Amino acid sequence: MVVDDVPAWRERIEALGIKVFGPKYERDLGYPWARYAIYFQDLDGNWLEMVSRDSKPEDSKAN
Repeated sequence: MVVDDVPAWRERIEALGIKVFGPKYERDLGYPWARYAIYFQDLDGNWLEMVSRDSKPEDSKAN
């Protein structure tokens, strides 16, 4: 899922008692325009990823 504010969503999800995996800080690894990402499981055990995106770097050729 792409959302505008991953840190805010993380707080909401954790407040529901759901364990969240992933750093609480910005990342700059491999995909510098995907600034935040968290991972968690839904009630059926499916893994979900939530990211927020910055603008793609001008010199990037990736989509």
